[in-house]
Amino acid sequence: MDIEKPKDNLDIFIKTLTYYQRIHLVMNFNALFYGYGNDKAYEEALMSCDDDDIRYALEWLMNMGNLKG
Repeated sequence: MDIEKPKDNLDIFIKTLTYYQRIHLVMNFNALFYGYGNDKAYEEALMSCDDDDIRYALEWLMNMGNLKG
């Protein structure tokens, strides 16, 4: 049985998140990026909580300060 090794510190961080932390992280991303309300953001977060979705949302949220607009 092969155990997947983390690629970087972000992977390690993502692996330590609980299910509820993942939901809230994706909810925040959905609310800020797509402009969803709480209900829609929660509904969408329930359908997209795999590691790739979490990584994308986390990287986007971490880079928010770099956005110009």
